[in-house]
Amino acid sequence: MGMCLIAASSEILSTLEPYWYYFQVAIGLGFVIFVHELGHFAVAKFCGVKCEKFYVGFDVPMPKIGPFQIPSSLLKFQWGETEYGIGIIPLGGYVKMLGQDDNPMNAEQEAERIRAQTDATADGEPSDEGEATTSSETTEAAPVELDPRSYPAKSVPQRMAIISAGVIMNLIFGIIFAMVAYLAGVRYTPCEIGSTSPGDPAWQAGLTAGDTIIQLKKSGEPREHLRFEHDLKSRVLHAGLHDVPKPIDLLIRAPGGETRWVQLTPTAKLRELTQLTTIGVSPRRKTIISKVNQASSAEKATPELKVNDRIIAVDGQALPVDPQSGETYVNDLYRLLATKLGEDVVFTCERTNDTPDAAGEPSTQQFQTTVRPMPLRLTGLQMEIGPIVSIRQGSPAETAGFQAGDVIRSVNGKSIADPMLLPYQFADLIDQEVTFEVSRPAQATPTSDSGETSPTDDTSTNVTIKVTPTGDFQLSEVMGLGAFVGIENVGIAYSVKLRVAEVEANTPAAQAGLQSGDTLTQLQILTETDAERERAEKLFGKDYGKPQQLSDSIYNWPLVFAGFQGTPGDVKWQITYQRGEEQKTVVLTTESSDTYFALNRGLSFQSVSRIHTASSISEAAYLGCRESVERGTEILSVLQKLFTGKLSIRNLGGPLRIFEGASREASAGVPRLLMFLTFLSVNLAILNFLPIPALDGGHMVFLLYEGVTRKPPNEKVQGMLTLVGVGLLLCLMIFVFANDILTMFFN
Repeated sequence: MGMCLIAASSEILSTLEPYWYYFQVAIGLGFVIFVHELGHFAVAKFCGVKCEKFYVGFDVPMPKIGPFQIPSSLLKFQWGETEYGIGIIPLGGYVKMLGQDDNPMNAEQEAERIRAQTDATADGEPSDEGEATTSSETTEAAPVELDPRSYPAKSVPQRMAIISAGVIMNLIFGIIFAMVAYLAGVRYTPCEIGSTSPGDPAWQAGLTAGDTIIQLKKSGEPREHLRFEHDLKSRVLHAGLHDVPKPIDLLIRAPGGETRWVQLTPTAKLRELTQLTTIGVSPRRKTIISKVNQASSAEKATPELKVNDRIIAVDGQALPVDPQSGETYVNDLYRLLATKLGEDVVFTCERTNDTPDAAGEPSTQQFQTTVRPMPLRLTGLQMEIGPIVSIRQGSPAETAGFQAGDVIRSVNGKSIADPMLLPYQFADLIDQEVTFEVSRPAQATPTSDSGETSPTDDTSTNVTIKVTPTGDFQLSEVMGLGAFVGIENVGIAYSVKLRVAEVEANTPAAQAGLQSGDTLTQLQILTETDAERERAEKLFGKDYGKPQQLSDSIYNWPLVFAGFQGTPGDVKWQITYQRGEEQKTVVLTTESSDTYFALNRGLSFQSVSRIHTASSISEAAYLGCRESVERGTEILSVLQKLFTGKLSIRNLGGPLRIFEGASREASAGVPRLLMFLTFLSVNLAILNFLPIPALDGGHMVFLLYEGVTRKPPNEKVQGMLTLVGVGLLLCLMIFVFANDILTMFFN
């Protein structure tokens, strides 16, 4: 009975867990807004300004639905002269000061409220002519004073202090958030390289699994806690925001401790789709399972494999253990599996039990499970091989004289059949001389990001190159959009075209009627029943049924080939192709290969994570300041690219994506949420201080004008500019909301 109650409680807590994260996010975001408004409020009170309202959220009038009136606020109360509350619209906050209103429609009313007449004319005393003046005449003639507790009555420096206080508070609390996070310990993904994408800059420079990036530019000092997401990715992003991506300098430490500088220029091959650049690296992964893919041999392992199981040995051979972290790494696992592709293997695994041991510590158990080979899913299509796009530095290929633009025609006298399977042929060729026949374009221009070359004429020459592959046999993983195929132990990467070279007889492609010379143009997954739709969504996501236009540059054949792997044989793929002037569509399935097998056997693994904990308050303060400065620099750089058109406004995230990102960080722990709030606080400070009317920065511009000219701006001009600013902000808000919805639910 007790165990049943414990299990039921655990299930309830698991169900409620996302809502707990949402609650944390709501509190965190609300607090960021609160401290901003608190800055305005505190300095205004210090300067003697009457504050009539202090709200987090906006208490705008709401419509009535039948007999029910939607309230304008969730909570409000009066304390002293100020009304405090939480508005119904959670998109910001405000402090309403006497004589100040961001709504230009209320400017005249506010100006009237704070005007006070002098005692001499307040009672309507007779004029010198002995005639009583009329009310209107008195108003015109009387000297006017401002209410001394109103905002406009304060000096320019005082009003500047009030306006800038919110931004200053956000910057201060951004530092505080990061300080607290580092004192607690921030979990992060380190800049340790797990794999490199063939043909991309990091691969070409010879970076390998286990290398660690410890410095991102030559100015500064090496850092042991560089983060893959926030440091490396941001550096690559900003280097790629120029018309021509700028090179970046990286200090690399090899597993043995040796260091070297490399200079990489991010590739822009994905820019037409994402406007982003990449150097082609993925973070290091440990052998803890994050997912057992459906329809894979790992899913049928006996006994079964589960998420969070850790593989520690293969066929009794223990994986190397990192002496510092105690981790076992995926690249070492794959090195063993590459020699056993077609064999059953026995994994020795470690599993953490749900119940702790007698001392209250997590208990583990070891077990062994057998995993069968995982055949590749093939269609019978043998696509046309493209040119070599990159030669790896220090590789046998570089020594042998391969060049970018060469097209491989044969290996050891055998012509190329399926270029996707060519790397597998080198399993038995390590340390043996291999003869390549390549076609070399005459005076080829440098290779483009799509893997194409542009020869200056139509001539090419056949070249024989002899090379000896070295090291252990390796297979590279396809790393997403625009992927190339690499022969790792030779050091060449080549593209694969969408034009069919040959169709194997008695295969799904032959049965569908595809022929040599056809060019594939579009791919779509077909489903007919609810069960098929449910399965397809689990395998490929909710957008599985969206037709995808194929190209040699982004949605290319290596990406399609990777999509075939790990899917059941009855999954139907609709292929659109061009044959001469005619466009046709066929339905294609895949079949299991008897010869070629997948490397990962259907397993996905967790990225390595570390915890960075400050050793003292002073170190935490330094890290908090550094974090705020770095985030601010990134935000300013992005704004610059947005204003110059080098970055699309579609990259902006609104409230929905902010909430989604904050929820994701909250699920990784409170310190990660605090780091996100640091970013958000700095972001709010910078955006609020942009010189846009209706924002704090716009008010500051008006105050600077008044300080220089010794007179306030023309009220009509100020009101008009503020109205334009409010309109622009509303349009931007509507756009980012719509962009969030389209990105999160329809892309």
